[in-house]
Amino acid sequence: MKKILSLSFLVFFLLTAAAFSLAAEEKPAWEGTESGDYVIYRDLSWKEPAWAGFLYYNDNEIGSFLYTSNGKIFAKVLFSGEILDGDFVITGQNNISGINTDPAYTYAVNYLMGMLPKLYSWKSQNLIESLVIKTGSKTVNEEQFGGESEVKFQSYIPLFHVKEILDSGKKKSL
Repeated sequence: MKKILSLSFLVFFLLTAAAFSLAAEEKPAWEGTESGDYVIYRDLSWKEPAWAGFLYYNDNEIGSFLYTSNGKIFAKVLFSGEILDGDFVITGQNNISGINTDPAYTYAVNYLMGMLPKLYSWKSQNLIESLVIKTGSKTVNEEQFGGESEVKFQSYIPLFHVKEILDSGKKKSL
């Protein structure tokens, strides 16, 4: 009886240790980001200077805005979504800046709707460790930023870890 009891404790211990080991290896989808964290990028891919921002509420809700320097466009959108197979899939949106039929406004909302999943998918989970800050880069083919672009990452930047995006001529686009 003692052998069976000892064996069952050993099996239980090994299974528990394996489960904790697997759980420790999984990284959260928005690693290093807490509710209320935000990031604002100066987006140089537009004809006039523009700023795009993203606010993290939780794993399923992200706020966003796009503002152009001439003040003609100020789109504010709340997105809801879920992570499926490593991608952020938008399941809903709420245009909190009101109804606007201007084609430029519609383009801005569509831009935000396209950028949110792209930035999430570009997010690098394999950053190079240094003493404090993890860094990395990856090449993506994105028409908005002039084709083949380099995305640079730093671990302390919330949401996507994206520090900047350089276009094919190595000029800053975002």
